[in-house]
Amino acid sequence: MSNLPVIIPDREIQPAHAVGPFELICEIRKTPTVLYGIFTEVLRQFYSEEMNLPRAVQGVHWHKDPKQSTLWIDSELRWEDDHPNFRPAIFVALSPISYTSMGGRNDSYMGGNLAEGESDFTRSGAGTVTFRHIGQTDGEACVLADATLDYLDGFSRVIRDDFCFTKFYLSSRVPMIKRPPESGERWGSSVEMAYEFQDTWTVKIESQKLKRFAFNAGQGLVAGGIL
Repeated sequence: MSNLPVIIPDREIQPAHAVGPFELICEIRKTPTVLYGIFTEVLRQFYSEEMNLPRAVQGVHWHKDPKQSTLWIDSELRWEDDHPNFRPAIFVALSPISYTSMGGRNDSYMGGNLAEGESDFTRSGAGTVTFRHIGQTDGEACVLADATLDYLDGFSRVIRDDFCFTKFYLSSRVPMIKRPPESGERWGSSVEMAYEFQDTWTVKIESQKLKRFAFNAGQGLVAGGIL
């Protein structure tokens, strides 16, 4: 076995779900940072191809070069840190994630291999992701959210399988969110998707090292006078 890092070619779409013995997605724990990345990239891929978009939103597209993009797509983590100067924009927001143990134990222990000193754990996580569309007008925000809903709902099963979710489905839709007049974001429209995933991991306990060994065989007999 080599301890050299696995070289994974940088491709927009990988031809397989694994490289050698390593899963590209399934073996990565779905932390909030990973979830933000998954949902942001899913939306960017959709809006980067104008051929994918319905007629109502033709001319609006995302590009990795902000100077060529007419649509801002990012996570809510950058809402304040890097506020875009143009509209429309879509922000990805996560709700609190609830966790449950698949085996009913608080530590998520599911069993293991005593001979190898391995313990298996699994935990299920669930939450919702909200795609918040901000437009210069209420109509612009609503039409964009309609396009997002149509895509995410239609391809929910594909997204679920590609990113190793156990559930991914349309949860709710808010057609229009009118903000206070003093707010710069006057018009909004949102799409909410529910998701569920399962994290699994294995802990291998290393055997204790033998630090000292005292060998006293026969010394008691000599001290008692028996030769």
